[in-house]
Amino acid sequence: MKKILIITGFLIGLAGMARADSWTQKTDFGGNTRYGAVGFSIGTKGYIGTGVNTFSGIYNDFWEWDQNNNTWTQKADVLGDPRNYAIGFSIGTKGYIGTGSNYHLMHYYNDFWEWDQTTNIWTLKSSFDGGARHLAVGFSIGTKGYIGTGSNATGYLNDFWEWDQASGSWTQKTDFPGGVRVFAVGFSIGTKGYIVTGIDFSTVHNDFWEWEQTTNSWVQKADFQGGARDGAIGFSIGNIGYIGTGGSLLNDFWAWNQVTNTWVQKSNFAGLGRHNSVGFSIGNKGYIGTGNDTGIIIPHFKDFWEYDPNAWAGINEVTNPIKTTLSPNPFSDKTTFTIAGNTSNASLHIFNIHGQKVKTIAVGNKKEVIVNRGDLAQGIYFYELQDATKEILATGKMVVE
Repeated sequence: MKKILIITGFLIGLAGMARADSWTQKTDFGGNTRYGAVGFSIGTKGYIGTGVNTFSGIYNDFWEWDQNNNTWTQKADVLGDPRNYAIGFSIGTKGYIGTGSNYHLMHYYNDFWEWDQTTNIWTLKSSFDGGARHLAVGFSIGTKGYIGTGSNATGYLNDFWEWDQASGSWTQKTDFPGGVRVFAVGFSIGTKGYIVTGIDFSTVHNDFWEWEQTTNSWVQKADFQGGARDGAIGFSIGNIGYIGTGGSLLNDFWAWNQVTNTWVQKSNFAGLGRHNSVGFSIGNKGYIGTGNDTGIIIPHFKDFWEYDPNAWAGINEVTNPIKTTLSPNPFSDKTTFTIAGNTSNASLHIFNIHGQKVKTIAVGNKKEVIVNRGDLAQGIYFYELQDATKEILATGKMVVE
């Protein structure tokens, strides 16, 4: 018998399988405890480097985490001075780290470094034209990188700059309209970049702004519903942005839908509340690690956590299951849905992560069906193979790149 489950406020038939987000602790970060570090991902690898420990100093070490085997490997140290509160992002197989400060000397930097994943070599690139600063935001869109906001010896900033990987040059873009601030969060989805939360001289913010690369224009979006805060983390998976931690050692976690411009609270971060952590995503998983609190017993962290926005928890087996496969998965243009078993007047139904049916394909008694991306946005989807009586024969997940 087909079950209908109520999952986070909407109905979706999943043949006795519940979908819910979850946190899993992974191997601790390979370096020392720290906060104010830099993180980004390239392929199936995540990276954390630089940062500060109040008691043991400033770091320039650089570590790689392999998603496939859950292990850390130390890579070549970041060149230039050790630093904290720098920015980092990746473009293709290259990682970038720049700006930042020396916690003890209060010296600010504007140097900008490129790391090649294939050679493990750091190369100095053109210095950031916006000037030395720390506590800025950084993210990438396509072959361009972006740095904005932050502060230097003279005050807080709201300028916004684009770095072109091809030419190695910097271009100033439209200033961030939310005003000067530090400790904000930045991430990107498609051709759009986002800056949210942060603090200026005395005001903590929860406003949320979207920058469109093609028009160089900013638009204010729905305020972050978790409340004003600084020192949070953010990343994106598909067309969903995620914000969490920060503030007064918070551990709440929120998702923003780019299509509907709405916020939904998700499962709390499973580690201790913290701020000034590192966050990034790899494929359809998110990660949070390191950070600090204000305590004496555990002032800094090195734990590392994986967030799965769509974990599957089996309740009952699917009635009359039929084995199915998708290849390739993830896919960008089309994928082949293969059925190992007999079907009659079957249909394939595809749902988005909100449980809304977005596509139906007639299968009949075919063994293979081509699923074209069509108007499906980048993101995570779920499918059900149903027979003529609407009995579910198989379920699964698909990812559109």
